[in-house]
Amino acid sequence: FEIATRDRERESKRLESLSAWFTEDVQSSLPQAQIEKISPNIINVSIPGILPELLVLALDKEGLLVSAGSACNSNKPEPPETPVRISLGRGTTERDIKEAAKIFCRVAINMIKSNYATV
Repeated sequence: FEIATRDRERESKRLESLSAWFTEDVQSSLPQAQIEKISPNIINVSIPGILPELLVLALDKEGLLVSAGSACNSNKPEPPETPVRISLGRGTTERDIKEAAKIFCRVAINMIKSNYATV
């Protein structure tokens, strides 16, 4: 708790930078993506036409762990417009976030091209 309190402002700025990089990378490759930063460490991304549950599964196969919706609603089925949630943490590096954006974009583009997972 002491460390978190002491480093809160610096860590918030660091996470803000990381989320900005992710957002810029995704937006440049997927202009149709709807991106919302919930906090410095949580980014929601919706891609019209892709079911979030199928995107979560496809990303998981590529080693990128994300969720569809918040943990509070994990026992309820998600509607098609539910965003995919990306969470960053103390251990997330610039390299991690750049790789995550690359994987995210590649998987989403492949799903769009193949008409796989359309709503």
